[in-house]
Formats: sequence, C-alpha cells, structure tokens
Amino acid sequence: MQRRTLIKSVAGIGGASALGFGGIAAFSGTAAANVTTNFSANEVTLTNDTGDLSKLFITPTFRVEWEGFDQPVGKVRVLVEARARGADGDAGEWSPVFRATPWINTNTEGTVSESAPATTGFYDTGDDGWGPITLFNEFGKPDYSTVPNSDEYLAGTSLGQVDEDGDREIIDDLPGAVNGYYGASGTSDVFDNDDDDSTKRTRVDVRYTVSLHLPSASSSFDGFGLDDEDREGKSPLVMYDESDFDSPANAIPYAELQANGSHPAVAVEKTSFIVETTNEEAKAGVEGETNAGATGGGSPENLSLTWSMGKQQWRIDNYNVDGSIQFTLSEAGNRSNAVTGIVEGGHYSYPHSEVEDGKNDGRGPNGAGEYVELDADTAILSVDGQQVDTKARGN
Repeated sequence: MQRRTLIKSVAGIGGASALGFGGIAAFSGTAAANVTTNFSANEVTLTNDTGDLSKLFITPTFRVEWEGFDQPVGKVRVLVEARARGADGDAGEWSPVFRATPWINTNTEGTVSESAPATTGFYDTGDDGWGPITLFNEFGKPDYSTVPNSDEYLAGTSLGQVDEDGDREIIDDLPGAVNGYYGASGTSDVFDNDDDDSTKRTRVDVRYTVSLHLPSASSSFDGFGLDDEDREGKSPLVMYDESDFDSPANAIPYAELQANGSHPAVAVEKTSFIVETTNEEAKAGVEGETNAGATGGGSPENLSLTWSMGKQQWRIDNYNVDGSIQFTLSEAGNRSNAVTGIVEGGHYSYPHSEVEDGKNDGRGPNGAGEYVELDADTAILSVDGQQVDTKARGN
C-alpha cells in the first residue's frame, strides 16, 4: 500500500472467541467418517468521525485433530477466502486471501503445538493464531493478470504471495507461512458510511478449506519411523482415490477440494460476521473495537524503533494519543525474516516518556512500548509496506 498520512481506521477480530474452530475438525479413515467443525465470529464495530474503514483483518485461532487414518498426516493445508455482501444483498464471489501449510514435525514456534507425523495427531495454533490476515483494504483485490500462471495461482496449483504495498510484487507477507498472502478480497469502500449520525451494517463471509497431506521426502520428516512409501515429494492428499477426483493427488484445485468436502481428509466450513461502521459527525478522533480488542487509528509517522539493551529485544513505540497500528518488523537484507504485530497508541518507553512531577516513570500514559523478538543486526519497521524507521542492534 502507498503510505498514507493517517490510517483512518483498522478493524479486526481475533482470538478463539472471535473466529476459529470453536471445537475441533475431526477426521477419520473409515468410510462412514464425517468432518465436524465449529466456526464462530463476533460482530466488528467501528465508530469514528468520518465513517471510513481502511482495513479489515482477522487473526483466526484453530485446532485440527485426526484419528485412525490409513496413512500418516505430515502437512495440514488451510485456505482462507472472503467476500462481503453488497447493498443489494448479493454475496459476490469468493476470493482467496491466504493459504498456509504447516508441516507436522514437532518443530513449532510461539503458541503453536502439534503432534508428530502420524495416522493420529493434531495441529493447534494456540492463542497467537494466524495473521493478522487482511480481508479488505483501500487498494482492493490485486491485478492477478500480472502474476505468472494467474489462473493456476488462483486455483491453488501454482503458488506465490502478493505484497500489500500496491506494487503487486509477489513476496511473503506473513513469514513462516508456506504460500502466504493472496492480497485483499476487495476494497474496504464497501464498509464506508458517508451519512452523518448513522450506522451501516455489512455482512462478511469467510470460508475455510482444510486438507490433510502426506509427509514429503524432506529431511524435516526424518526420525519419525515413517515408511518410504508414505513420503512423497509433493505431499499428495492423504487417502486419495482417483475415483473421487479429476486432478492428481498433489495438485487438486481449491474448487475440486470444496466439491469433495465429504472426503475424510477435507473439511469446508463457512462463517459470517457483521461489520458496523458508525459515522458520528460531532465526535473527534478515531477509534474502533471488537470483542477481541482490535482498534484502529493514528499516524505511522509517530512510530519509532529502538534496540532495548535491558530486554535484549526490539521495541516499537507509538506516540499517537490512542488507536493502534499494525506493523511489520523485518531484517534488513532479508525481508522474509520478519514478524508482524499491533502497537497501541500512547505506548512508549524511556527515554521518550512524559516527565510528571520531575520523575520519569519509564513509560507512556498507556504503558510501555511493544517489545518484539527478531534475530537481526539491523531491523526495518514498516507499516503497510512502507518503511517507517530502521535501527541497528544496540542503537
């Protein structure tokens, strides 16, 4: 995205109570097996003096479990798609926004937990979830015609990532996610409310397609006692039967997976939530909130980056009075080594804190700055693809 002086508003939902598998996705290798999932989502509410929403994102948390399969599961693939209802109630077309394929080999980071690759096991995102994953923004859906093999790319048989800064460069916006971000499903204008002293309600639909795959021949799956016949280079669908699909097991398009949602290794679930945008003419400032605690507002120019010797971590300070800003912190020269997060307004630390009664309490009025772990000698702080600050370790 191009740099804006003011990020008008950012609304999001996240956490297990907001969006995710409320229970588990249960799979079985028996012919009578069925897939059960339970998605739920909270309403998103945004109130400001313009009625504008610039970005809508989710941070889903979920757990997948499987039991009694005929073949070991080595990868769990999750596709996220979204759409918004128009003024006429038309739901429009589904558009992919994100796809990731965690490898089930007990090598995890953060709150993620998982089993070993086996016929019975699990994958759990933990409280951190995935994302934030942008569903709608000011630039809308990318021009996929500029992507090599764009038809295969959107169908899921040719992969890459789309940057969010408006130049349509194919990169990995969410480090650690194999495949990554497709770009927004549409423009956030659909949520804007131009009528003063009024509230607009827009329904957003999210669809998840989950599929289970064999381990690959990678050394990452060594040491688990897997048979050679259960390790294939391109990780085909577990329990694949050519009578069920028209495509080969290692290149099944999204639409074909969704048409075979009754297959033991495939689950397709939909959930919906309402986005409320309220335009209050007399109210100054910008704020937004959901039950998951996501807010929005403030200028990226009021962010700064510091290496904190005390905590041996990078610290992001937000000198805006309130609101929050989504940021990316990446290693200079290796932008794939990066972390994303959100820093609330009024959160900053010494030596920039306000002095009250001649005493510096070491933090801003709303708390200390946001501390982030990133193994890098020099780090770059970015907002919506635009660099805000850069610092070398120790500075």
